[in-house]
Amino acid sequence: MPNRASAMFRLLAVFQAFLWFLAVDHAAAEEWIPDHIVIVIEENLSYRNLVPELQYLTELMRHHANFTNAHGVDHPSQPNYLALFSGSAQGTGSEAKRNPDGSNPIIDGRTQVGSNEMIKDTPLTTPNLGAALIRSGRSFAGYSEDLPHPGFIGNSHVGPPGSGVDYQRKHNPWVNWQAVNDNTIGRNQLASTTNLPFSAFPREDAGFANLPTVAIVVPNQINDGHQSSAAPPETNYGQAMDAWLRRNIEPYRRWAMSHNSLLIITWDEDEDDYTPVNDANGKRVAKRYLNHIPTIMAGQGVITGTYDEYIDLYSIPRTIETFYQLQPLASGDTAARIISSPFRKP
Repeated sequence: MPNRASAMFRLLAVFQAFLWFLAVDHAAAEEWIPDHIVIVIEENLSYRNLVPELQYLTELMRHHANFTNAHGVDHPSQPNYLALFSGSAQGTGSEAKRNPDGSNPIIDGRTQVGSNEMIKDTPLTTPNLGAALIRSGRSFAGYSEDLPHPGFIGNSHVGPPGSGVDYQRKHNPWVNWQAVNDNTIGRNQLASTTNLPFSAFPREDAGFANLPTVAIVVPNQINDGHQSSAAPPETNYGQAMDAWLRRNIEPYRRWAMSHNSLLIITWDEDEDDYTPVNDANGKRVAKRYLNHIPTIMAGQGVITGTYDEYIDLYSIPRTIETFYQLQPLASGDTAARIISSPFRKP
């Protein structure tokens, strides 16, 4: 009897997987599927502060898909990058610290949030977007500005004051799955060749055609809108970010508009905007974070417009999974909204 029950359970699991495949295959047939996707992740900007002075970004908002209700999933940076790449914060998030109402408690004057500390026990073996794409016969690479060399796994690479050089591992999620040896890549791990400096990112049309299926681009801590001890004097971080995007990403955007490809520009988190939670005596005891960020999409299959549907950083891998018929990676992306409204039908 136990053997029969076990066989029935296995049969049910296979049937459920088959139904999932049919559902995804049907959805994919109805939606645009880009040949290439480039995701640029910027830093620390509230949607309300995406102002006209940021001229390039303002142009993109007006002429492409502008999401007005997009959200980061945590604070500080690292959990958000990991969420986008793996559908999970991989233990760096604040989920276990939050109050039942979802607010983050303040204890001894410190708000309880996630962590930017280097993850222990890497390389990880949990599912991630890069490994899922490669396993399906597609490709992935991450491009980090100021990464000293391909495959670098150090915590940071920062130049002297004024140098403009500032790479931080906390903004590079895929490095946490980089195999110790490219000759023995474990389950869900990645070769060092997927962890590239931004200098390897193409600059011309011929190079864009050879990009991996999905590429993630991370500027340094000056050009992503963060702050840095290596920044040149009097740096305006917003303008530096805007100018960097125009100079380095605009050529790909132009190409994507006529080559069945997609550009996504998003942010990790907002600028600590929150609704205060006070106790009966009026003392602030928690923060209910808003984490309202800009997100912009452009490409040949993208319909210009303003979109007010709720999305978050988990929605990005979930949408990519739908494009390429990949199974969800973890609980975060499994539950996330699939973005479909801005994409043209084939």
